[in-house]
Amino acid sequence: MHEEISLGVLIHQHVRAAVEQAVHEELAAVLGVELYERSEARRGERNGTKPRTLTGPTGPLELTLPRARLFTPGGSEEWASKLVPRYQRRVRELNESVLAAYLSGLLHSRILTRGRRAANCKRAAPRTA
Repeated sequence: MHEEISLGVLIHQHVRAAVEQAVHEELAAVLGVELYERSEARRGERNGTKPRTLTGPTGPLELTLPRARLFTPGGSEEWASKLVPRYQRRVRELNESVLAAYLSGLLHSRILTRGRRAANCKRAAPRTA
Protein backbone atom coordinates (compact mmCIF):
# COMPACT_ATOMS: atom_id res chain seq x y z
CA MET A 1 0.00 0.00 0.00
CA HIS A 2 1.42 3.37 -0.93
CA GLU A 3 0.51 6.76 0.44
CA GLU A 4 -1.10 9.28 -1.90
CA ILE A 5 0.68 12.62 -2.17
CA SER A 6 -1.10 15.75 -3.34
CA LEU A 7 0.09 17.80 -6.29
CA GLY A 8 0.82 20.74 -3.95
CA VAL A 9 3.14 18.61 -1.81
CA LEU A 10 4.98 17.33 -4.89
CA ILE A 11 5.44 20.86 -6.23
CA HIS A 12 6.70 22.01 -2.81
CA GLN A 13 9.23 19.14 -2.69
CA HIS A 14 10.51 19.93 -6.19
CA VAL A 15 10.84 23.65 -5.42
CA ARG A 16 12.90 22.79 -2.32
CA ALA A 17 15.13 20.42 -4.31
CA ALA A 18 15.59 22.99 -7.10
CA VAL A 19 16.64 25.75 -4.67
CA GLU A 20 19.10 23.44 -2.89
CA GLN A 21 20.55 22.23 -6.23
CA ALA A 22 20.95 25.80 -7.50
CA VAL A 23 22.86 26.82 -4.35
CA HIS A 24 25.11 23.73 -4.61
CA GLU A 25 25.88 24.64 -8.24
CA GLU A 26 26.56 28.26 -7.26
CA LEU A 27 29.04 27.07 -4.63
CA ALA A 28 30.75 24.67 -7.07
CA ALA A 29 31.26 27.56 -9.51
CA VAL A 30 32.74 29.78 -6.76
CA LEU A 31 35.05 27.03 -5.46
CA GLY A 32 36.12 26.00 -8.96
CA VAL A 33 35.54 22.31 -8.16
CA GLU A 34 32.65 19.89 -7.80
CA LEU A 35 31.88 17.96 -4.62
CA TYR A 36 34.81 15.59 -3.74
CA GLU A 37 36.87 16.85 -6.70
CA ARG A 38 40.58 17.47 -6.11
CA SER A 39 42.28 20.31 -7.95
CA GLU A 40 45.06 22.85 -7.52
CA ALA A 41 42.56 25.45 -8.84
CA ARG A 42 40.39 25.06 -5.74
CA ARG A 43 39.44 28.50 -4.33
CA GLY A 44 38.07 27.30 -1.00
CA GLU A 45 36.64 24.30 0.81
CA ARG A 46 33.22 23.10 1.83
CA ASN A 47 32.41 23.32 5.51
CA GLY A 48 29.27 21.28 6.17
CA THR A 49 25.67 22.45 5.84
CA LYS A 50 23.21 24.65 7.69
CA PRO A 51 19.41 24.50 7.94
CA ARG A 52 17.44 27.50 6.66
CA THR A 53 13.75 28.24 6.30
CA LEU A 54 12.77 30.31 3.30
CA THR A 55 9.09 31.20 2.84
CA GLY A 56 7.96 31.26 -0.76
CA PRO A 57 4.79 31.00 -2.83
CA THR A 58 4.46 27.28 -2.00
CA GLY A 59 4.89 27.87 1.76
CA PRO A 60 7.90 27.53 4.06
CA LEU A 61 10.84 25.61 2.56
CA GLU A 62 13.04 23.76 5.04
CA LEU A 63 16.37 23.94 3.21
CA THR A 64 19.74 22.36 3.88
CA LEU A 65 22.29 24.75 2.38
CA PRO A 66 26.04 24.19 2.01
CA ARG A 67 28.64 26.19 3.91
CA ALA A 68 32.16 26.95 2.70
CA ARG A 69 35.31 28.93 3.44
CA LEU A 70 36.94 30.85 0.58
CA PHE A 71 40.70 31.29 0.43
CA THR A 72 41.78 34.95 0.61
CA PRO A 73 45.24 36.53 0.66
CA GLY A 74 44.81 37.20 4.39
CA GLY A 75 43.45 33.74 5.30
CA SER A 76 39.87 32.70 4.61
CA GLU A 77 36.33 34.07 4.77
CA GLU A 78 32.90 32.50 4.98
CA TRP A 79 31.12 32.07 1.65
CA ALA A 80 27.66 33.67 1.29
CA SER A 81 25.21 32.62 -1.41
CA LYS A 82 23.92 35.30 -3.76
CA LEU A 83 20.88 33.16 -4.62
CA VAL A 84 19.74 32.87 -0.99
CA PRO A 85 21.35 35.81 0.83
CA ARG A 86 22.38 35.38 4.45
CA TYR A 87 19.43 36.91 6.29
CA GLN A 88 16.72 36.45 3.66
CA ARG A 89 13.73 34.61 5.07
CA ARG A 90 11.14 35.23 2.35
CA VAL A 91 11.19 35.09 -1.42
CA ARG A 92 11.06 38.59 -2.92
CA GLU A 93 7.73 37.90 -4.65
CA LEU A 94 6.14 37.17 -1.25
CA ASN A 95 7.50 40.46 0.13
CA GLU A 96 6.04 42.28 -2.88
CA SER A 97 2.61 40.66 -2.41
CA VAL A 98 2.56 41.70 1.27
CA LEU A 99 3.47 45.26 0.29
CA ALA A 100 0.82 45.33 -2.47
CA ALA A 101 -1.83 44.07 -0.06
CA TYR A 102 -0.87 46.75 2.46
CA LEU A 103 -0.91 49.51 -0.15
CA SER A 104 -4.30 48.37 -1.45
CA GLY A 105 -5.80 49.03 1.98
CA LEU A 106 -5.76 45.59 3.57
CA LEU A 107 -5.92 45.94 7.36
CA HIS A 108 -2.65 45.53 9.21
CA SER A 109 -4.11 42.72 11.33
CA ARG A 110 -5.09 40.78 8.21
CA ILE A 111 -1.55 41.08 6.89
CA LEU A 112 -0.18 39.71 10.15
CA THR A 113 -2.72 36.87 10.13
CA ARG A 114 -1.90 35.94 6.53
CA GLY A 115 1.83 36.16 7.23
CA ARG A 116 1.48 33.79 10.19
CA ARG A 117 -0.55 31.39 8.06
CA ALA A 118 2.11 31.45 5.33
CA ALA A 119 4.88 30.85 7.87
CA ASN A 120 2.99 28.03 9.59
CA CYS A 121 1.47 26.62 6.42
CA LYS A 122 0.51 22.99 6.78
CA ARG A 123 -0.33 20.97 3.74
CA ALA A 124 -4.03 20.26 3.63
CA ALA A 125 -5.26 16.83 2.78
CA PRO A 126 -6.37 16.47 -0.83
CA ARG A 127 -10.04 17.27 -1.40
CA THR A 128 -12.36 14.47 -2.34
CA ALA A 129 -15.31 14.99 -4.64
